[in-house]
Amino acid sequence: MRLRVLQRVFRIGVIGLIGLSLYGELIIKSYSKEKEEETIITFKEVMGEVSAITPNFIAIVYRREEEKGVAYEIALPIDKEVRIVHKKNLKEIEVGDTVRVRFAEIRKKEEVEREGGKREERIRMVGRKAKEIIFVRPRPEEFHIKGLRSEDTE
Repeated sequence: MRLRVLQRVFRIGVIGLIGLSLYGELIIKSYSKEKEEETIITFKEVMGEVSAITPNFIAIVYRREEEKGVAYEIALPIDKEVRIVHKKNLKEIEVGDTVRVRFAEIRKKEEVEREGGKREERIRMVGRKAKEIIFVRPRPEEFHIKGLRSEDTE
């Protein structure tokens, strides 16, 4: 009986050691995978007309091709610590205003294993964040929508 107990303890110990070694191997592999990825942050700038704005994002039309009827637009999430220049806050910027936006483009460089064991370097886009919004000029007067007015009769 005592021999069986010792055999069970021995088996549990061996299984535990195998489990720990596999766990350690997984940790090492995940660490080496993280080490292979490199984050690349590039700061870019776009200037154009605000087509939409909320507290979380801003959309800007940065080029129009009138003859083709095409407008090129970029939508950017707004960073929580965004810097506003020439205005007090984001609420003062309206659709139609011209702004210049400096944003961070975040990409990851990673090594990918292809068929045949070949390793290939790949850069993939992770996201963008608006870091600074610079007010340039208000929307043109013809852009303003005129509301209906009623006359008071007494």
